[in-house]
Amino acid sequence: MTQTGKVVFFVGSGGREDASAFCTSRSPQVGKIYVAPGNGGTQRFGGIRVDVKPTDIEGIVTAAKERKTDLLFVGPEVPLVAGLVDAAVALGIPTFGPDTYCSQLEGDKIFTMIKGREWDVAIPDFGYTGTLAGIEEFLADPRFRVVKRRGLRAGKGVTVAETKEEAFKAARTIIENGELVLFQERLSGREASAMRLSDGLIRKRLLPARDYKRALNGDKGDMTGGMGAYAPVPDVTPEIDDRIDAEIINPTFAGLHREGKRFKGVLYAGTMLTSTGPKLLEYNVRFGDPEWQVLLRLLLNDPYEVLEACALGRLADITLRWRAGFAICVNLVAGGYPNDYRKGDHIYGLQDALQVPGVEIFHAGTVLKDGIYYTDGGRVLNVTAVGDTLEEARARVYEAINHIHFADMYYRTDIGLT
Repeated sequence: MTQTGKVVFFVGSGGREDASAFCTSRSPQVGKIYVAPGNGGTQRFGGIRVDVKPTDIEGIVTAAKERKTDLLFVGPEVPLVAGLVDAAVALGIPTFGPDTYCSQLEGDKIFTMIKGREWDVAIPDFGYTGTLAGIEEFLADPRFRVVKRRGLRAGKGVTVAETKEEAFKAARTIIENGELVLFQERLSGREASAMRLSDGLIRKRLLPARDYKRALNGDKGDMTGGMGAYAPVPDVTPEIDDRIDAEIINPTFAGLHREGKRFKGVLYAGTMLTSTGPKLLEYNVRFGDPEWQVLLRLLLNDPYEVLEACALGRLADITLRWRAGFAICVNLVAGGYPNDYRKGDHIYGLQDALQVPGVEIFHAGTVLKDGIYYTDGGRVLNVTAVGDTLEEARARVYEAINHIHFADMYYRTDIGLT
């Protein structure tokens, strides 16, 4: 970072924000980086932590304004849905992220399905209800075995049920909490993450990625915020990516434009590659975590220039460039995640792991005390590696992981295999 460069303010405390700030700190245009609230890894690249919660909208915009922020990056979904971008833009702060209306695409899954049908987006069949009788009616159709909460649940508010009984239990819990429950048709195929940058008018396609949501090998266990990812995805051919644009992304942006809305930031389409073509499972309105971590390892552009171009309406000036080969991320999590887990365990071996060629480690749930890193979250570390082949990247990331230890550490060993 330079002494007189741009001031960038990152909102969030997880691996996505750590990776974004870490990589942006290498930009020759950037002079100072703030992260609110950041984590134990923030100071390793010269970042300055700001003790403000991402959900404190007034606190964030005040802190950003006081620090003469040139670019505000909103990482997590909660402040996006709560209107942080609207508040920041009203104060004249250039901001990466969509406004409150567009953020409903993630914040309200029923809204997204209704709009998807209206805009002719390729979506699964769906329905929603708030009554036990409605649940019984939907579950009489064996297609409806995907049960979702309407609002934000950090990637963990979905049940892909194997039986009618399992689906009923999940749906009943949702309505007993006073919420509507969304049913979706269960689709068959491979999932893929398709992300598109937008400055409100111009869009740019990021490399396709694949993430792993289940906690255990073989896609077993509870749904999590993400256990790992890799990119690019060979089975997402250019032709399939074109279909994702034509049948999912383009109709969505066209629908927003007809309503007078301009989406700025990144739109993430979680898709299922079915035998009849790609279908939208759900939208996120921020970078996937950990998909963004692997894409950052492959991106050759200055991240600051890319993010700024989205915020300022200059994306037409950017040509995205990518490193040849593959990148992979394996999340090291605290035992018990995504349910109860403990904090405060000493993390060993980070420096040895970083000696493996092609490896970089991003901090997700750590705290730094007296020069020692300790666990401070469910997802603790994002271990990433690049390689000329996916096999080389996999070998490097697991070699690095062999050097790292903390009590009850867990990780999947099949990232990139399935």
